[in-house]
Amino acid sequence: MTLQNRERADDWLISEMLRASKSQDPGVLMVLESVFSFDLSIPVNYLFESFGGKVLIIQGMKDPLLNFESKLSELGECCIGIEIRELDAGHCPHDERPEEVNSFICEWIVNMERSLLPC
Repeated sequence: MTLQNRERADDWLISEMLRASKSQDPGVLMVLESVFSFDLSIPVNYLFESFGGKVLIIQGMKDPLLNFESKLSELGECCIGIEIRELDAGHCPHDERPEEVNSFICEWIVNMERSLLPC
């Protein structure tokens, strides 16, 4: 399991992870495979720039699946309109630390609304 805060791993979450890993959903193998063989031929900064909006990235820094530390630094330097929030969590920060994730999202929304209002 990739959760760092194991108290948040309730029976429902565990059963969903097991269900997905046993391929009971159509296409789950293709999705899981794409996560590990992800080959993006278009640079991420180009995708963000063509999107044209603001982006909030909330990343668990103890995610054992991916090493995001260097990637987050690169994203922050080369992509305009990205706000990165790091959490002391694993792969599923929204499950492990939902209060902090919700706080980040609410704060980000307030800031976005404030930036859209005329002065």
